[in-house]
Amino acid sequence: MARVKVNVGKVLSDVRTMRRKLNNGKMRVVRGAAQIIQHDIKRGIDAGIDINGKPFKKLAPGTVHSKRAKGFAEPRKALVAKGTMRRLPPVRYTGKGGSTPSAMISVAKSRKEIGKFHQVGTVPHVIRAKKKHNRLGPMFGQRGDKSFATGSVQHPGNPVREWFGISKRAKVRINNMISKVLH
Repeated sequence: MARVKVNVGKVLSDVRTMRRKLNNGKMRVVRGAAQIIQHDIKRGIDAGIDINGKPFKKLAPGTVHSKRAKGFAEPRKALVAKGTMRRLPPVRYTGKGGSTPSAMISVAKSRKEIGKFHQVGTVPHVIRAKKKHNRLGPMFGQRGDKSFATGSVQHPGNPVREWFGISKRAKVRINNMISKVLH
């Protein structure tokens, strides 16, 4: 039978060292993870891929024509018009001084509603003019024909484009960063 000699003092010293590294590294890990996630979201928008690594669903032809008419540089790219969706506000950190650290990554206030529509999609719905004599538009058909509507129009809905969240790519990078902090 083989015997193993354990130096309890050495094990306890190693545990204390690991605990100290964890406590000192918590905020660094949270900050690093937030930066990785934020960078990954921006990269996904630029590349036109969702958090699962799949390409965004294509824009409807009328949307492409509308964006082109408004002079946007990349009318065929989903989530890209003026760049507001890509410019995420600064990360808010909490938990300094002993409490559990955390980070809050958010969308620009002016894009929260539209960001949600893309994130979860929408079902077909009716869009009504705000005032009775007001008109909706301009709207663009599949061939680029421009029109205006009065009263209401039937919107076909938006497909799901999961653009905001923690991707598998980001999780791998975060795990690698954590293992470096621990060693």
